[in-house]
Amino acid sequence: MKSVEFKTQIANFQYSEILKFIESQSFPVGWKETNFLKELRKKNSIYFIAYDIPDKIRNFHEHKKVLLNNKIIVGYAGVWFHKEFSEIVSVAVLQNFRRLGVGNLLINELIDYVNSNKKVKMINLEVGKKNFKAISLYKQLGFKENGYRRKYYLHDGDDAILMSLKINY
Repeated sequence: MKSVEFKTQIANFQYSEILKFIESQSFPVGWKETNFLKELRKKNSIYFIAYDIPDKIRNFHEHKKVLLNNKIIVGYAGVWFHKEFSEIVSVAVLQNFRRLGVGNLLINELIDYVNSNKKVKMINLEVGKKNFKAISLYKQLGFKENGYRRKYYLHDGDDAILMSLKINY
């Protein structure tokens, strides 16, 4: 695939089925499905999508299930807001678009968005202990390990590493 520069935008309810499809392609069997229609309407959450336009992506016809409004949606990331902290709840990128900077772009978009909320001091997340690529990316972005949950993920029994990033201090 040729190099592309992905764009981001805030997702709305129109994207719920596409996000559901990306989730199903990104996470293992047994993963609890997200109700994106509900998530995208919550007042305390925000989801960003990463996309490109079809004429920049070779063989875009393979990606009809993620095509909406002349955009091929290649990934998403969501965050929940609590009083003084936020939590990254999900990041997913279609297999063919991994290792192209999409996850980095989406997480940076979330960090910038959360950083604009001056009340929030911390971004938290959890990541599977076996997900070495994600852990490496989070560390590159400044997240620090600060906890551990044994056998947290029900679908495979993997442990969760808890990570945080201090902001607005």
